[in-house]
Amino acid sequence: AHHSEYPDAVGDLRHPIGGSGMARLKQFQALEEHGYDRKEGYRIISCPRGGLEEELDALRDNPSPWVLINANLNQSTLERLVRECGHRLERLILFPSPGIEDLSPLEDLKRLKQLMICWNQRVERLWNLSKNPELQGLRLEDFTRLHHIDGIEAAPSLIYYSFGNAMWATAVLETLEPLLDTKLQEFSFDGKKILRDDITIYPRIPTLRYLSVPAEFYRTEQLAWLTARGLQGWPLTPWVRCGEPSEQEDRKDIRISGKRKPFLNSIRDAARIKAYEEKFYALVEHYRNAPDEVPKSL
Repeated sequence: AHHSEYPDAVGDLRHPIGGSGMARLKQFQALEEHGYDRKEGYRIISCPRGGLEEELDALRDNPSPWVLINANLNQSTLERLVRECGHRLERLILFPSPGIEDLSPLEDLKRLKQLMICWNQRVERLWNLSKNPELQGLRLEDFTRLHHIDGIEAAPSLIYYSFGNAMWATAVLETLEPLLDTKLQEFSFDGKKILRDDITIYPRIPTLRYLSVPAEFYRTEQLAWLTARGLQGWPLTPWVRCGEPSEQEDRKDIRISGKRKPFLNSIRDAARIKAYEEKFYALVEHYRNAPDEVPKSL
């Protein structure tokens, strides 16, 4: 329910395609079959087995501001897309992009407001984001060689940035320090690890309000500390729901927030969940009253 005050360009980016693996591919197929009106949704270009050049011809002759491409993109197709169609592009999703090694062509997309790129094994650095004056939302998934986000601070309008895993649990960042000089309102990380992780960076980003990380990424004490610093998001709560309630013994619909915390059943384990809630909020109150105390990672 939160984030409703965000510009539409960011809200649409947050979860345009969910799930992973075959589930994502099926969703792309469903999008294509649905036949979205070009004025109301994305122009879907799906040609994983070839034919992209012909589709780009059609896009050039009949441009659309919102484009989703499901194809094995390489450097030359990215350059052609930007050169021939970039003057209209406002929202762009590229999936997958294994052959793209240099993102600098994106600097010519002056009207771009939102960008999502998935599955890349070659890119090692960001482009000059100062060249995208209207970019508000950026989502990068499964960039196996991109470990530094230096330059993210150059994006003048960026308020949402998401980085992490989709298909493979391999996304690694060196540090979050470049985020300190951004205007981000929300940051999402669902990768494998942050090598020089420092949770004090988050509340030091002046505009940051929402943080999203995997429920098991930080210790419960760290999540409570972040909550006490005024941040909101998933999972800055005692627990997160991961299924429908059921009395079946093997159904666990609640995940307790924090590293090495259990999955529980909301019906059978109600008392345990309540105890975790009380402990979480007690920790939040403790850290509110002890602003200089920062919990350490294990």
